Amino acid sequence: MISWGLAAAVGAVGGGMVASLRGNVDSTMMFAIFFSATAAAMLGGFDSLVGAVVAGLALGVVENMVAGYLPDIVGQELKGSVSLLIILAVLLFRPSGLFGTKRVERV
Repeated sequence: MISWGLAAAVGAVGGGMVASLRGNVDSTMMFAIFFSATAAAMLGGFDSLVGAVVAGLALGVVENMVAGYLPDIVGQELKGSVSLLIILAVLLFRPSGLFGTKRVERV
């Protein structure tokens, strides 16, 4: 119950900060943050907190480097698509994430 309360409080603070930067509130204001957070969790592994933090930092660096070095192709408008491409690559090649544990089941 405490963790749900903390999650709601952090979400409310984050939403308030994003809304104050954009100047208005609408239903799509957190899509970019959601895609980046989902890509970081998948890249790091859903069961590894350290992996998700490391992957989030790496994802931020990679997104900004791609947008900076390829401004004609990607630019600032499409740098969120880098997150989607990383999600696709991780799901294809290593579904458990880079730091996640592989599930072993006996048949």
